[in-house]
Amino acid sequence: MKQIVFFILVCVISVSGNTGSRAIDHAPLGVMGDHLHKKGEWMFSFRYIEMRMKDNFINGQNASNDLILSQPNPFSSMPGMPANLSVVPRTMSMRMVMPGLMYAPNDQVTLMAMAMFSEKEMELSVYQPMMNRDYIGSFQSSTNDLSSVSLSALIKGHDQLKSRSHFHLGLEKSMSGATKTGTVLTPMNMQTTMILPYGMQISDNSTRGILGYTHVFDLDGFVWGNQILTQKILEKDVWAFGEKTIFNTWIQQSFSDHVSISGRLQYEHQEDIQGRNVSIMAPVQTANPSNYGGEVLSLAVGFNFLGSIFDNADKDRVAIELVMPVNQEKNGIQMKNQYTVSLGYQRSF
Repeated sequence: MKQIVFFILVCVISVSGNTGSRAIDHAPLGVMGDHLHKKGEWMFSFRYIEMRMKDNFINGQNASNDLILSQPNPFSSMPGMPANLSVVPRTMSMRMVMPGLMYAPNDQVTLMAMAMFSEKEMELSVYQPMMNRDYIGSFQSSTNDLSSVSLSALIKGHDQLKSRSHFHLGLEKSMSGATKTGTVLTPMNMQTTMILPYGMQISDNSTRGILGYTHVFDLDGFVWGNQILTQKILEKDVWAFGEKTIFNTWIQQSFSDHVSISGRLQYEHQEDIQGRNVSIMAPVQTANPSNYGGEVLSLAVGFNFLGSIFDNADKDRVAIELVMPVNQEKNGIQMKNQYTVSLGYQRSF
């Protein structure tokens, strides 16, 4: 954390006057593909995102461990499976590293490439399958790999003095397979290796189309922006994470050309999992494809900084954002979102 604070201070203090660029020209960090570039311009970006989850919902309502253990196990007809759920997720963390590159072949189109490397960790509690349902112990699952790569084109809609817009067309390809395995503790107090449930998989072997629209208004020291992005499954293997639509609306205010603050409201709707892997069977909520997707409304606060780190050109951008859920209406039995924190760096050349 000390290194992050120092990095931001360097960016804020090492300014070199008015170069025509402003911190407010780029949207909050959680908004992807928010701007175009001028002909011949490149931009490198790097994002680090960490998301934490804790405790559980049942159809959007708080659920105790006892309530979850009373829920029927959809795999109870299989040999050795208990009648009810017997494993309860306690905490989950997801860390994502996203390098990206943008290039403008002309003033009308900006091309964007991005990769995502993901790491997931989950802690789970295990209970006896019958009788008093006593606590047996806990274990941790973890996975990490290249999650996806995407290629997109941002196409200018209009560009006026106080208003600009563009369209977003892209393809995203999941990488690294969808059959990550791990060692788990069973309700029979034995360890075994299995294909981990869907939520612990890094990717789903699918190809998605990305379609979006962004509209930004410049209001003399304030910026108001809106963006809608939807992902549609074009090709999948035996299963795929549900299709997703995200709507963002945000307001930014400049403290100076080099510092801006933002408030962002995000609505995310995701369908449940399409298909299933018949090898994923366990007395835990995450093994059921129906326990995915839903609606989440979140509020974010962020800062953008523009300054000079490597030279005196004012082309280094640092951004930080904290996202907190406001309302969560998730399908079936799922963990609660706690918070998401993002840190990013951008450099144009």
